This record gives sequence, C-alpha cells and structure tokens, in this order.
Amino acid sequence: MNFEKFKEILKENTKVDINKVTENSNFKTDLGLDSIDLLQLVVSVEEKFNIKLDNDKLMSINTISDASFMFSQCNSLISLPDISKWNAINVTNKKLQDEIKYNFKDNKLLELAFTHSSYINENNMSKIEDNQRLEFLGDAVLELITSYYLYNEYKDKEEGFLTKKRSSLVCEETLSKVAIDLKLYNYLKLGNSESVDKVKYNQSIMCDTFESLLGAMYLDGGFTVASNFIHTYLLTNENLSIQINNYKSILQEYLNARHKSIKYIVADEKGPDHNKEFYVNVYVDDELVGSGMGHSKKEAEQNAAKATIYKIMV
Repeated sequence: MNFEKFKEILKENTKVDINKVTENSNFKTDLGLDSIDLLQLVVSVEEKFNIKLDNDKLMSINTISDASFMFSQCNSLISLPDISKWNAINVTNKKLQDEIKYNFKDNKLLELAFTHSSYINENNMSKIEDNQRLEFLGDAVLELITSYYLYNEYKDKEEGFLTKKRSSLVCEETLSKVAIDLKLYNYLKLGNSESVDKVKYNQSIMCDTFESLLGAMYLDGGFTVASNFIHTYLLTNENLSIQINNYKSILQEYLNARHKSIKYIVADEKGPDHNKEFYVNVYVDDELVGSGMGHSKKEAEQNAAKATIYKIMV
C-alpha cells in the first residue's frame, strides 16, 4: 500500500489534517492519535481489504512509513472470513458506553453481554461463553427493579394492577423496542448464520441482549448502576403508558373467575440454540385447549394463551 493510498484511509477514519501528514509522521506525537484511533484504523483496513493483520508486527508501527510498508507486504496478511458478521467491540465499546451512560470497569463483561450463541457455536466455544447466563441474571435484576419502582410509585394500587403494569414493562415487545432505540444490535458478536439486519427485527434476541447488558451492568457496578439504567431507558412516561396485550394475564383472570386451573407445557423445541422454536400447549383443567409457537418460551406462551382466548372467550 503506497503513501497516498494510506492517506486516503487516514482521511476516511480520522480527523487528522491530511495536508500536514508526511511519510515520517508519528501517529501519536505528530498526529495526536490515541490507542482507540489506531485500533479503529487497523479494523478499517482489515474490513476494507478482508484481511487479518499480524498483531506482533502491528506493535512495531510508529510512523506512516512503517504502516505503509507493513500493509504492502503480502506475506504479513492472512485471509479472514467476512468480519462484517460481527462488530469489533474493543473499538466500539466507548460509543456504546457513551450511549448507555456508564463506563465498565471490566470490559470483558461488556463483551460477554454481546456475545450471541450463534458466534460461540460456530467457533466451537463453550456455551458459558455466550450471553445467556448474563441474560438469566439480568431478567431477575429487571424484575426486582421494576417491582420496587411500581410498589413505591403506585401506593394506592392493588397487586393485580402492579402485576399487569410490570408485565407490560418487561415483556419482549417493550424491551426489544428499548434495545432497538439504543441500537444494541450494532454491538452483537454474531455467527455467519446471523446478521445485524436479521437480529435487529428479532424481538427475542433484542430482549435477551437488553437483559444480558443489564446483568453485566449489575455485576460491574452494582444495584444502583443497574437501577439508574432501567430508570433512564425503561421507566419512561412513554413505556409506563403502554398497554400491552398480555394474553396470559387476560386468560388467567378469566379462568380464575370461573375457578379453573391452567398449565403451560413446552411440547417441543426445534432448531439450533441461537434460533430456537418453542411449541407450548395450554391445558385448562388438564384438558388441552390451545397451542402456540415462538422463538422464546415467553413468546410461545403468549401465543398459546392468545389462541386459547380466541377459542373459549370469543
């Protein structure tokens, strides 16, 4: 790669005054680029030319001339699969942390929160290296924070009202909307079977990502940090006024009034871990009445409850 070509890449990815750049310019002392700027530059080159640069040789680069020479050496480049399938969180985590208004002390937790199961499956990694454990924790933290808030905010309301309000706040529809507003899909590490465009509109994945991020924030900063995040982005006037059709609650109330029991049983699971389909049956007084499918157990249960409502109530 010649000097002029490298200047073009500098212009595209930094705020450096190109007119002041010479072949002997030092990235840090002359151009004022920090480590994040340099890492962004490297990632840009790797993506642009679909290559992987040798990490040891990267450490020896100080000047424009060093970089131009290294990038021109074909034997220092290794073919790389399409890395547009996942985002370099080491580069983008500052932007993400600015967005969520919290700086992680342990960036490994942040990266784990955005490691989707499709990525670890394709890279033969352990299942504990994806974000599902953090999602499990985040779900519990979310329920505690929202319950505590609603208990104090609606002092004159009964348990039934509080339960419905919490359900509308923590359902997939609401959480995925918040996750999309925060553009969390941009930071997910995905396998080749997934893409940002696909997961962006997958409510289950977006909801899970929100919960895993919350779990990571709780571990890194404690309850107050997690609570501040939820109050800022979830417990807004807009979300609190949303009336979500919680079919399970509607069905439960209808059956309670008639002294009937209800059970939700997972009848089948299909597909890989990162794209599961759950099939749930609804039993009323031990009799199968309705069924539903979803990409999470929650979604499948809601769809099964909806089908049951249309069968026995409409």
